[in-house]
This record gives sequence, structure tokens and C-alpha cells, in this order.
Amino acid sequence: MFGNVDAESSDEVLKIWDEVKLAEKAVKDKAVAAGESAPEGLLDGVPTHLPALMQAQKVSRKAAAVGFEWETVQDVWDEVAEERAEFEAEEPGSSEREMEFGDLLFALVNVARKEGIDAESALRASTAKFRRRWAAMEQMAADATWILPSFRPTASTTCGTPLRQRSKTAGATGRTFSSPPLFFKKIVSLG
Repeated sequence: MFGNVDAESSDEVLKIWDEVKLAEKAVKDKAVAAGESAPEGLLDGVPTHLPALMQAQKVSRKAAAVGFEWETVQDVWDEVAEERAEFEAEEPGSSEREMEFGDLLFALVNVARKEGIDAESALRASTAKFRRRWAAMEQMAADATWILPSFRPTASTTCGTPLRQRSKTAGATGRTFSSPPLFFKKIVSLG
């Protein structure tokens, strides 16, 4: 609800929101023209206190809205590859490498935006999935009396297999694995 205006759909909410923001901008522009205030930059309205991923999404969306945009999703993936190469070219542990990693993450946020994916929600869901799988691995290790940080699955062990089979066969693909996937080999080596 915007004052006395009600919206019937989410598209209508966005339309009303845009109209309200344009009206606010017109008032601000008038004040700037009269010398009563300084001009506001395009990204000034994005709060810097937001979580970094959410802030990146908002900045990316605003820049794209004024034409600072790649033509295709493949163009953005090409940017991701370029940013990865720049990251890998920097000295491990350096501040330059850290900055390049941030550029890589920002490029991935742009892929998500182009694909219509909310990066924050996607990362939250992926983290939750990792946590569920980790907890299941801990339970499976406890049931088999394995010490998880020292356990190293091989093709002949089945610790990761049933878990991945359960999570995948519940989905659309129905894929199963005959040996523990690399994902679980990485998880157990974290300890």
C-alpha cells in the first residue's frame, strides 16, 4: 500500500513503487537545480550496511537498469572467467588476491541477476543443503564408529553414496552414484 493506493498484483506494486520513486527523484532534482542540495548518485540509495551479497545484488540491478549491462548470460560467464584468471594471477594471501576474489563474487552475482536468481536465497539454500549433508555424514560416521575428521572415503566406502542417492533420487534427476562423490571427499577433509 502506498498512501491511498492499493495494488492488486506484484507487477502493480512494482509499477507504483517506480512511480513513487520517480516522483521523489523529481523533487530531489528540483532541489538540486535550485542549489538547495547536492545531486544524488545512482548508487547512493543502496545502503552500505546491507549484507555484502544483498548490497551487490542491489548495486548490480541499479547499474543494469540504466544500461550498464551485458547482452547475454554467456557474456557474464565470460566476465566470470576473466575475473577468475585475474584472481589466480595474484599472489596467494595478498590483498590484491582478496580484491580479485570480491570481483569474482560480484561477477557471479551478475550471472544470478541475469538468470533471474536471487543470489542471497540461492546461497542460503545451498548452505542449508551443505549443513544437512554434513549432519547426515556425521550421523553416518557415528553409526559406523568412524572419526569424521580423519575419515577419508575411497571408491569402496559407501559413506557418501547413500546420502547423495537419497538427496538426488528425491529430486527430478533420479541420479545415483556408485562411489562417494567428490563433494563428500572434500567435506571430510575439512577437519
